[in-house]
Amino acid sequence: DDKQKLEQDYLLDEINDVNDVKKYINYDQQVGKVKDIFANIKERLTEEEQGQAELLEKNALEIMEKLTQGIDY
Repeated sequence: DDKQKLEQDYLLDEINDVNDVKKYINYDQQVGKVKDIFANIKERLTEEEQGQAELLEKNALEIMEKLTQGIDY
């Protein structure tokens, strides 16, 4: 049906837009840098602090992902 085809085309355009943004900003490289920074920080923390740092890292990566999708945070 035409409506379903339009919805699929729209979703594909959205996916392509997100992929273009990620490519433009070297998203994978930026994620790698964030993970490296947190790994370095976690080496110096107590076990309890490491758990907090892991949560902070997870949140930071989620925000990065949402921003590349154009979601206002």
